[in-house]
Amino acid sequence: MSRATSIAELRRQANVPVWLVGTSYGTVSAIKVAAYLADGGGPDGIVLTATLFRRGRIGDSVSDADPTRIRVPLLLAHHRNDRCAYTPFADAPKFLSRFQGAPAKELLPFEGGGPVRGGVCDPFDHHGFIGIERQVVDAIAAWIKAHPPH
Repeated sequence: MSRATSIAELRRQANVPVWLVGTSYGTVSAIKVAAYLADGGGPDGIVLTATLFRRGRIGDSVSDADPTRIRVPLLLAHHRNDRCAYTPFADAPKFLSRFQGAPAKELLPFEGGGPVRGGVCDPFDHHGFIGIERQVVDAIAAWIKAHPPH
């Protein structure tokens, strides 16, 4: 089954919108799949958390995606104190501004949480929204509900 068929099949089976959600390295996959499937069979929206704005160890980043191909709502959820070198909060507004074709786009900034432990690019640091997970999930869910597919 192709990726397009998979998304279409999920949508058909559940009769609900299908959103791609990616965190950290997963943001690269989410945005590239959405761009690849922009002409049919793609998601109803995209959520990127702890977005990989800069090339990481594998070499890809969300900046490699063609912004003109994204024509669905796009949400970035990012912690202001994310200390990972590949996901600096300061890069979020400029990245988001590139997506002129998205019918809705927004940056949801988060603060607080903790206590942090482990590596700065790991889930138990602000990169993973440690200590504020429920707040982040609730905010994302509310945003998705406020942006139904067209």
